[in-house]
Amino acid sequence: TAFRNSIKYVKDVEIPSDTTYEENENGIYSLKYREYASYAYKDYISLVVQDNSFDVINITAPENIKAYTFDKKENKILSENDLLEKYETTMDKIKDKIKTKLNAEQQTVDDMPLINVDKTLSNLNYALYINKIGKLEINYIVNSTKQNYYDNIVID
Repeated sequence: TAFRNSIKYVKDVEIPSDTTYEENENGIYSLKYREYASYAYKDYISLVVQDNSFDVINITAPENIKAYTFDKKENKILSENDLLEKYETTMDKIKDKIKTKLNAEQQTVDDMPLINVDKTLSNLNYALYINKIGKLEINYIVNSTKQNYYDNIVID
């Protein structure tokens, strides 16, 4: 119901006259919504939950992400530490991979970097889970000067 209560309509919001925005047939100005993805591999089922916001000016923006990985054999939800131990890695190693990827993808506009690598890593909002081919995967929110977005890395 929190998502249902988040809906605002164009008729109820003052939009500056020189602002262009995406119109929709329901007259919605903004709302929050949730997306789900599930992955099954052998004895594991992972559910990834992404919370997003939408508005007619900025379109879609990620807000939060989390994941739950269920071990059917052990009948329990695996913790982050369980996943890190199972795949013999650490969050520091994963953060290094994220940093390397973001630096490789970095672009600049007017000599300003589009990706804020330090802010992404210092406030890392992520979900760690077992994907459909049995690999450890991290899905995270990239902090960008243009618009934040989701990205992911499959961990070896």
